[in-house]
Amino acid sequence: MRISPTLLAAAVLATAAVPASAVGAQDVLHAVSIVPPVNHVFYPERALGEPDGQHASFLTKDTFVLFDFETDATGPLTLTYQLLDFGAIYRVEFLDALQNVVAAHADYFPPGTDVSVDPATDTAYRLAKIISVNEKPWNLDALSASPVPGADEEQEGGTDPGTDTEDGQEPVAEPSTLTRGSLIKLADDGDPATTYDSAVYVIGAEGARHAFPSETVFFSWFQDFSGVQVVSPETIASYPLGRNVTMRPGTNLVKLQTDPKTYAVYPGGVLRWIPTEDIALTLFGMDWVDLVVDVADVFFGNYAVGEDLNASSLAPAVDPHVPYPY
Repeated sequence: MRISPTLLAAAVLATAAVPASAVGAQDVLHAVSIVPPVNHVFYPERALGEPDGQHASFLTKDTFVLFDFETDATGPLTLTYQLLDFGAIYRVEFLDALQNVVAAHADYFPPGTDVSVDPATDTAYRLAKIISVNEKPWNLDALSASPVPGADEEQEGGTDPGTDTEDGQEPVAEPSTLTRGSLIKLADDGDPATTYDSAVYVIGAEGARHAFPSETVFFSWFQDFSGVQVVSPETIASYPLGRNVTMRPGTNLVKLQTDPKTYAVYPGGVLRWIPTEDIALTLFGMDWVDLVVDVADVFFGNYAVGEDLNASSLAPAVDPHVPYPY
């Protein structure tokens, strides 16, 4: 079963990427393209390819670039850099092909020219978002990572791990078995160029189906895809399309890719801005930065914006009595 909640972000990524040189030797990967938008980084394309002494310049706070390796990478990411002022802080977000953040790490640049950033996860990543956290300027020469072992062989001759029957056909659920909270999708048509069969929906109380706009949103509600049922086109069409599912309250903090503001998610998909780092520390602890995930601009309209948070606000919590959205 090929499951990915939506490939809209992947389609945007594929059409928007700025092409550069092809991937070099497969023992080391280097960033080969840039996914717009770029936020106030000078000459970002100079950080593509192997280290060559040409630099992208991060000169102020909250500047960022989203780099694409154009193939899955794994393990630590090496940044080849040049410090212009000691005390500069970087943040690296590791993202998959759908721009879901799978890991993140922030730290001061050590003295030297290279720093190894460990994602602390075995999950593969394809993109790396490099962010300047404070006002201290620095330059980036290149990004280096390792390819996923055997990735080429899996793509060429691997089997679909989600196939549920001996003849390769996915079992189709009967409409009578579907209730509120059922997770549904269409059968995989075997064509990687199509996207309609990749969306996962949840059936709401009002009888509509609600799409998960990203895997990050899906996994804020569910641990895995084991509960997803394949249905016929006629069955899925019998449920009118409702609004997209929003991040589960009490799990991740969210921000727009084009806006440095960070929000907490409250019930009903209400976003409340966290205006200062002190408030973030008070409400969400020392590791609050690791909770932050990007929401693509196109999905920001799924949420409503509420009042700003303050130090006396109550942080949202996961409600165990709400096991699924809608």
